[in-house]
Amino acid sequence: MAGATAAALELGKTIRPIKQAAKNKQAVENKQVTTREQATTQKRATLPQTNDNRQASVTAEILGLIVAALLAGLSAMLKRRHEG
Repeated sequence: MAGATAAALELGKTIRPIKQAAKNKQAVENKQVTTREQATTQKRATLPQTNDNRQASVTAEILGLIVAALLAGLSAMLKRRHEG
């Protein structure tokens, strides 16, 4: 009987660390989930910076309109030269 009691005591000693390890693991997992949630919330709150440079797009637009006007004028001049 003494052997059985000793075995039961040894079993109790091994179960406690296992339970404690399970609690520690759960605490770590909860902390990781919280950290992930915070990171996700922070990503949602911060919009991406696109460095939208409006001046560059206006310059490109004006340049495109000038080129289109020059091509239209050149084609009108060439058309008159061939008709006349």
